[in-house]
Amino acid sequence: MGIIFRAKTDDMTGGRLDKHGIYQVEVKNLKAEVSRSGNNMMSWMAEVTEGAEKGKVCYGRILIPTAEIKWPRQRWMRMLESFGFSGEEARQIMNEGLDDEKHVIGQQGWIEFTPPIGEGSFAEAEWITEAQAVSRIQIAAEARVARAKVADMDDMPF
Repeated sequence: MGIIFRAKTDDMTGGRLDKHGIYQVEVKNLKAEVSRSGNNMMSWMAEVTEGAEKGKVCYGRILIPTAEIKWPRQRWMRMLESFGFSGEEARQIMNEGLDDEKHVIGQQGWIEFTPPIGEGSFAEAEWITEAQAVSRIQIAAEARVARAKVADMDDMPF
């Protein structure tokens, strides 16, 4: 699987997202990089497009799959499916070669963002489909209602 980097998008700056949540985002920038262990990867920056955090950005990295390192392919597939590509379309893109300008930059998708929780931890952004986003938002809303009904929060299991 090849990835074609053509866009000149080195600007990886913006007001950082810092609240846990599920957000609709648009990929603004990509940057080819090399990991500390020498593996090729892509850094991405996505901007929140809706809601109270609109305009804030989050960042992430995905290794580029190779014959030796196959697991990153699933992360690429989830990203493409988040953009609305079907599973079959995502597989076809991955098999034929992903083009940053055609398949990633400017695409809108969904992420679940988790900020760092303490010293030495890192923020995490998981690409999810719209259906997963709707489901997770609904589950969180139901949990908030359940918590509000419990008088003594010390006995709440979640």
